Amino acid sequence: MSRQTSFYFGRFNVLAVGEDKKEVLARGLQTEDFYESRNQRWGFFSVGRQESDLGDFLVGYLAKFKTVDEAEVAQLSTHSIEVESIENRIVAKSLFCLHMTTGLIAFHPVAGFISVSTFRDVFAKLFEKGLSNFFIDAEISMIDDRVEFFKVVKSFERILTIKIKLHPSNPHSGRMWKNVDELLKAREATTYTEEMRNDKPGGSLCIAEDEDINSKFMMAHDGYGAAAVTGSVANSTRTIRTNQNPITALVRGLRPDIDTVLEHLIKTFDRVMTRINEP
Repeated sequence: MSRQTSFYFGRFNVLAVGEDKKEVLARGLQTEDFYESRNQRWGFFSVGRQESDLGDFLVGYLAKFKTVDEAEVAQLSTHSIEVESIENRIVAKSLFCLHMTTGLIAFHPVAGFISVSTFRDVFAKLFEKGLSNFFIDAEISMIDDRVEFFKVVKSFERILTIKIKLHPSNPHSGRMWKNVDELLKAREATTYTEEMRNDKPGGSLCIAEDEDINSKFMMAHDGYGAAAVTGSVANSTRTIRTNQNPITALVRGLRPDIDTVLEHLIKTFDRVMTRINEP
């Protein structure tokens, strides 16, 4: 059986005051700047625009490399082993596809080198550094499978705390959280946070039929923030978060081809976009 690579889906949220979003994305991802962390450098490489029926994508690599590395080399003329220096050796690279209109992004982690959380953190920091703009704020929120989250929430006998963090959409609102999104935009909010708790002995927050709270959960699931619910069942406490069950897609091979990877991911992109706009 051929090996497969798992791509994770998220949303790249960018706050760019007074600038065109697509132009900002193109400039940020085609930067020649680098981000340094733990004696290694990170950069965007081979980033180019690809067209599809869903619109334009930016496709490329986030790569980790060493400016100078050493490797043992066999010298055939003397049958000896020598150590030579190698400049800018790639340690690991993660292929990504970013939809320029919605900010939806698919990327794959590299076991032992680039975790999901590392990709999200470095991608945003490198993007911000590349633009050298104080008014740029970027982060990747995961697109979550809603079913497991709501299944766990419904199983709680008591709901103890709720934490929600949201960003207004850019440019379109999902139908299931349109009212929440429009309210954030009307108030010109860039970030929204909410926290509720019930500390009474045996008490519980009542959210089962709360359309407002559930709309905010939906918005977080669709990549415009994050939400967490802590509850208890049979005296056991558990916290469920919206980023625990991200949507993924499998692509054949351990090194997906940059020129064809979008063909394998386009159906999942379409499914995510349809879900966000469903009634």
